[in-house]
Amino acid sequence: MELLYRGVSTKYDAISGAQIKAKGKNEELEFMAGDSNVMVGNSLNTSHPSQRNAMHGHNICSDLYRTSFVSFTTSFEVAEKFATDDGYVEGYVYIIDTSVLRKLGITYSTQDAQVNCHEREVLVNLIGFEFLPESAITEKRKVRGRFY
Repeated sequence: MELLYRGVSTKYDAISGAQIKAKGKNEELEFMAGDSNVMVGNSLNTSHPSQRNAMHGHNICSDLYRTSFVSFTTSFEVAEKFATDDGYVEGYVYIIDTSVLRKLGITYSTQDAQVNCHEREVLVNLIGFEFLPESAITEKRKVRGRFY
């Protein structure tokens, strides 16, 4: 069993209705000329709509590039850092079993040239889902920041 982790603060968890949701509904993204956040036409980003662009856009800023992807990590400690805002708040770490994702037809992957490779990010594509089904959640663990 391979596990993925997602850390969210208790505040963000309440805002999202205690559900893991993508910020957008598109799994492809087209970067436009003049975008100051990305260079296109290289080996990583295309000048036409692609899933690779959507994954990279999500990694750059999920509030700006609203896609069907949701960030997870392979590290509980990294998820805990996000859940507690680096130790200052309480939060939750959602633990996901990848075999259940596969059974549900939910794809996930990593990408080359991630902006924050130390976070060991895995992008889960929730295209066609309003939120991650509860059956994919193995556990929701409450965590407390060390300065809280």
